[in-house]
Amino acid sequence: MATADVAEVRSGQGDYSGANRVLWMSTFAFTLMFAVWLMFGVLGVPIQQELGLSDPELAWISAVAVLNGSMWRLPAGMLTDRIGGRIVTIAMLLLTAIPCFFLTQVGSYGALLILAFFVGFAGNLFSVGIAWNSAWTPRERQGYALGVFGAGNVGASVTKLLVVLFPGLVVGGGAAFLGVFPTGWRVFPAIYTVALVAVAILTFLV
Repeated sequence: MATADVAEVRSGQGDYSGANRVLWMSTFAFTLMFAVWLMFGVLGVPIQQELGLSDPELAWISAVAVLNGSMWRLPAGMLTDRIGGRIVTIAMLLLTAIPCFFLTQVGSYGALLILAFFVGFAGNLFSVGIAWNSAWTPRERQGYALGVFGAGNVGASVTKLLVVLFPGLVVGGGAAFLGVFPTGWRVFPAIYTVALVAVAILTFLV
């Protein structure tokens, strides 16, 4: 939604159907991005075992992801005010999918650290969703909308839930099965890569 569209929605404050679409789409995207952002906290043990990392090296992986997931929130929110939440959300989903894909092929600690930093960019979607929902939602419903959107923090448990439900996914090593399908912990960034692209397309269409 462009700046002019933001002004139009704010002046009308009555497009409940549009506000609901924005709310549920942004919450879905935020939940996914939160899962991607914090996946290293769950996948740390198999990553450490495969690459032979020390505890401090493992801690740095999560640390750089969390750092990058916080440092761009102000610019991301300001950009959303200027060009609209849909465009920024789609861009962030696709940009996060790139390093997420390369995680499926990573074989060294240095490369993993760099990719973890860029994957951490996903955490900045929080301020985008806040600004996007605030622009579309009538003032009297903003508390409800922002509360629902904030529940996207549940994404932090998505990777853990997948590990519990499908423990066999993290078993095994190697970059790929038959040279195509990732194995072991790499299955998760592979799944998330597909999901990020799919949600970006859905955000464009809805």
